Amino acid sequence: MATPRKTTTSGTAEKVSPRSDAAPRKKAAAPRRTAAKRTAPEAAEQPAEKMPEKESRPARNGRVPMRQVVLRAAGELQELIGRDPESVVGVERLDGDEWKIQVEVVESRRIPDTTSILAIYEVLADSNGSVVSYRRAGRYVRGKFDERDGS
Repeated sequence: MATPRKTTTSGTAEKVSPRSDAAPRKKAAAPRRTAAKRTAPEAAEQPAEKMPEKESRPARNGRVPMRQVVLRAAGELQELIGRDPESVVGVERLDGDEWKIQVEVVESRRIPDTTSILAIYEVLADSNGSVVSYRRAGRYVRGKFDERDGS
């Protein structure tokens, strides 16, 4: 089969590409940019984002508000165990000015997230939120139903 040729105004023949009379080709789309995902070691090296704390001021009755006590105790627990608190699941004022705070912590992140290992830490804090003692009360898999708790 002969190669098609096009005659120019000067009378010379040029080769014509087979697609010259077809519709022009679309340009290839540029690759999409996506946010880089952090791997587990990178995530562990990054400092945790903390909620902005309001000024620590006593309430009208002279006591530090519960929110401040909980935030401070959870922050101290994070420093002690080296893991970020996931949530606060219980707070109880004890006799005197002590608080018992239950903090949920991710102990082992897994994929999928429903298989991550979580733990509940019971923290005993003074009236200012300083940790007096803490202990791990239990561990569980995020996606498992705890019949004892009723949740």
